[in-house]
Amino acid sequence: MKARIKKGFVLILVAALLVPNLGLLTQEQLLKNCENRTLSTFPSFVFSHEWSTRLENYYRDHFTFRNVATHLSSALKRKIFKSSALPQKVCLGKEGWLYYTSEEDQMLGSYAHTNLWSQDKLEQKTSAWIKRKNKLEDNGISYHMAIWPNKTTIYPEYLSDRMKKQIQDNPSKTDQILEQLAATNSPIQILDLRADFLERKNKELLYYKHDSHWNELGAFHACTSLMNTIGVPPLSLVDYLISWEETSSGDLKHLMGLCNDDNLTEAVPRLSLKETSSSLARQKTSIEKTVYFKNPAALTDNSLVMFRDSYATAMIPFLGVYFRELYLITSDYNEKLALELDPDIVLVAKVERRL
Repeated sequence: MKARIKKGFVLILVAALLVPNLGLLTQEQLLKNCENRTLSTFPSFVFSHEWSTRLENYYRDHFTFRNVATHLSSALKRKIFKSSALPQKVCLGKEGWLYYTSEEDQMLGSYAHTNLWSQDKLEQKTSAWIKRKNKLEDNGISYHMAIWPNKTTIYPEYLSDRMKKQIQDNPSKTDQILEQLAATNSPIQILDLRADFLERKNKELLYYKHDSHWNELGAFHACTSLMNTIGVPPLSLVDYLISWEETSSGDLKHLMGLCNDDNLTEAVPRLSLKETSSSLARQKTSIEKTVYFKNPAALTDNSLVMFRDSYATAMIPFLGVYFRELYLITSDYNEKLALELDPDIVLVAKVERRL
């Protein structure tokens, strides 16, 4: 009997050592990888400490059941311990809402109102914006700015109590900027959607529950407000068909390692024009971090260059209706590039945390 137990123990030990390595041979996983990064590749052999480190990284990325273990760990933390598997980046809110909390990406300081600029910084920034505006207008280019609201700004009621306690009784950086512009009678006008969105959210869902961005309704209303600011008559929501789709996607859900949890879903709005002759098509461009579109059937003959962040992605179908040419550049403002492209309009738009 003891001999059988020993043999059984040895077999279990051998299996525990060998089974995880099967994934290295088959390159197959039972579940998909939730991480938003490229996994390590097998390193070419070089007799060095660097090679052994790279080999170890490769093993960690590809051993069998790796994604299963990650999923189970994340699911248990959420369901049993009511906590996030990655609390330094994602926090569980109330009623199933998830919030981005990365201090590295300036989110913590932004929603807690601790990332304020000094007076000198405010004056430096606003003066630079005026010079930028004057330079572009001297070249026949209209200049506009927009600040997109953080999800925490529009839906603070679903924040966890721990997150709420971190919010300081200070104006936000957005408030700080707008107050400085008003106090100096600055010619810079910044599109601020907060009041409009706070009113609309009582009737419409504007942000995803499991993602850090606004949904298509939020993007539509942002585009509508932008067109009003620019002076282009916007389409109305009645011009669109609105349907609702149950989805299990979401960047915050992925960050928590729960991309394989098909039961963690939310209903999201999808908008499509009822009648359109739009022929929006993506074009090739050699400009780094840039997507470029043309629409010969656009409602205006204007071109737009937008220096943007990820919030603009959902706006593309709506912006594309209005502009003959549309450049969306994921970077800070670049004067040389703006002048070279010579659009009718330049827009610099960022979410609050990226200010």
